[in-house]
Amino acid sequence: MNPKLANAAKEGNITFFDSTDSNFNWVQATPSGNTALHIAMSFGRMDFALRLYQRCQSLLSMRNSDGDTPLHIATRAGHFNRTEVRIPHVVQNNEDPGRILINRHLKRAELRTPQIVQNSEDPERDSINDHINRAELRTPQIVQNNEDPERGSINAPNTTNENKQQRGVHLMEWLERADSGVWSANRKGESLLYLASRQGLQSVVGYALGRLTAPSPNHGGPNGHTALHAAVMGRHSGIIRTILDRMPELIKKQDETNMNSLHYAVLFGDLETVQLLLQRDTSIAYDLDNKGHSPLHKAAIVGLVEIIETLLEYCPDCIDLVDDYSGRNVLHVAVLEKQTEVVQYFCERYHTGFINQVDKEGNTPLHLATINCHVRIAWTLSKVPAVDFTVMNNENLTALNIAELDMEGDAMFQKLIISYILKYYCKYLGNQPEVITTRYAKPDTTKGERTKSETYYKKHINTLIVVSTLIASIAFSAALTLTGGYETDGAGKGTATLVRKFMFKAFVIFDALAICSSINAVYLLVWVIFSDKQISTRVALVATIFVWLSFLALGMAFAAHFYVVLFTELWFAIIITSVVALFPICLPFIPKYFYDSDLWISIILTQEIILLPIWLKLHKKTKPRQTVYG
Repeated sequence: MNPKLANAAKEGNITFFDSTDSNFNWVQATPSGNTALHIAMSFGRMDFALRLYQRCQSLLSMRNSDGDTPLHIATRAGHFNRTEVRIPHVVQNNEDPGRILINRHLKRAELRTPQIVQNSEDPERDSINDHINRAELRTPQIVQNNEDPERGSINAPNTTNENKQQRGVHLMEWLERADSGVWSANRKGESLLYLASRQGLQSVVGYALGRLTAPSPNHGGPNGHTALHAAVMGRHSGIIRTILDRMPELIKKQDETNMNSLHYAVLFGDLETVQLLLQRDTSIAYDLDNKGHSPLHKAAIVGLVEIIETLLEYCPDCIDLVDDYSGRNVLHVAVLEKQTEVVQYFCERYHTGFINQVDKEGNTPLHLATINCHVRIAWTLSKVPAVDFTVMNNENLTALNIAELDMEGDAMFQKLIISYILKYYCKYLGNQPEVITTRYAKPDTTKGERTKSETYYKKHINTLIVVSTLIASIAFSAALTLTGGYETDGAGKGTATLVRKFMFKAFVIFDALAICSSINAVYLLVWVIFSDKQISTRVALVATIFVWLSFLALGMAFAAHFYVVLFTELWFAIIITSVVALFPICLPFIPKYFYDSDLWISIILTQEIILLPIWLKLHKKTKPRQTVYG
């Protein structure tokens, strides 16, 4: 391509046309097949594009290596909304052509634009007068037949007060009538209607739907998507309503993954669109994609309780849908996706049969939570009175059996905590503990798996030993160098000078707790090295609890210490003490906002599991919660 032409198209330099003669070759392309009209529209240089169209109208129908016409590129880039010019209107007519002259003055400028009339087998549905009234402009029309095309000049008016969407409509009219082939899809399968729906060009979509008939490639996009799919994914509610009014049959259309528009509305969390689609047709809530997931399954995957409630309001029986491959219901899916709020929602509202429903492998939601080491969800399910701990899967394993099968590997602490949770709730809820506490032999593992597990286990133990030793050293040093020093004379000689202050006593208590906890942790971890593997795993968990307890105690001790030395400035002492005291307490919750880690959840639960027996005894005395049967 001529570099001057390419640069002029990029910059929108209209003066370039004055430097060319009638023999200039406008049909030039880059190695990727882009013409100057492609380039101008990609940069939104619509003034330049119109002048270029005047010189060579065939550029409109030319496609690049991706099969894109200039209109595809302009639509994808959203430059329709920035069109500041009027378009030559091409009128097709079966009758003999004649010239029509219409003059009207615009508010700021006068436009005289050639309007071309061509022979065609299909007459136009809109009259010229209707078109002119819509556009609010006057154009001299030059009638032109197919054999002897006649070209005129184009002058761009000032259209500051024009609606942007309306300008997009005129551009679509011009390009459609200039060459109907521009409406077809490119090599990616993207039609102009699809691109306009995705970009949110409502006026363009409305105009296009008035001229395209039965569903065809001109309505679709890649991967079997329709214009409705594109509008839903773009969350353009106005376009969605327009498409549903003009082409209601698209609501049932599925893409190559068998997902309909409701699937996508759910995945994108668009509650308004979900309600709109269900108001039009509730049958789409029962469609399954190629993974066997209904829209309700998708809502469980993304964890949107409001959308789940909406789906069940319109289609309450869709709760019974299971996927075709694994036989899992929506609760199974929520467990696998670690959506605790969704699991809690279903556990509070649905009956025993739903909560204990098994998949094709015989696994209940509690089985899946245990298999995948989802501690929080296992705890949520265990607290439901309707849950059945005795259900066995196809391998004759209960959830507790699965938790106790293999206490090695990366998830050994999660499994151990889950096993403790299941045992406690089985015991205090009276769910036949003698059935579910049966031990099964651990399955054989390969040498590589054993080596990996042992390496991880040793690293974990060594890390705990180093941390607990460090905490013990710091706490012991703080105890030897007490704040305020010691009494040098009198009956209390050798005692701490601040011993009567309350916060000093708190410092001593927390410091002593940190020393004792860290020393106990070191002792247990040394014992772990020489103990049986089955026992050592449980001992290691107890040691972890002691390490964490010593860390909290050390933080509280230093908080009390800062208060003692700063008590003369009370406001400053309170601020510093609060910050130091809250930091070790809030620390385990911080990683939750960066990634969902069951290991950190397990650390949090270890603090609470110590008080679990007391809580369960109180829970046993209360009346069980009534469940809603659905």
